[in-house]
Amino acid sequence: MEPVAAVHAGRQLLDPVLMAHGFCFQLAGAGNSSGGAFAAARYTARDREMAFSYRQAIGCVTYACGGPQVSHGDLMRLLGVASVSRFAWFDRTVPMAGFEALALDIQTYLQPFTRGTDAEARAFLYRDD
Repeated sequence: MEPVAAVHAGRQLLDPVLMAHGFCFQLAGAGNSSGGAFAAARYTARDREMAFSYRQAIGCVTYACGGPQVSHGDLMRLLGVASVSRFAWFDRTVPMAGFEALALDIQTYLQPFTRGTDAEARAFLYRDD
């Protein structure tokens, strides 16, 4: 599936999870590079941002809230759920599997980021523990 088309198809899975909490979608870029065709997108709400890229599958998911980006994998490790994160184990040969897995992880583990205040989201993302 062509990356921009895949990103727009993946919105069917991510929009309900994020837009219900005030996030807006933006296609951040698309083109070709040495790795092939790609697309980049983000969801933003106030100071919060969830960004991702897509080549043959969704990848490089990051979160930020007025500070540095935190990768999805690092956040799952920090929360102690890396071994059960759906996104870590999705089938990369199925184009929408990554979007489905990411939506499930967001719903299950990232409510302070999606539903909390910006201060709560910052404390969630940038904690020291």
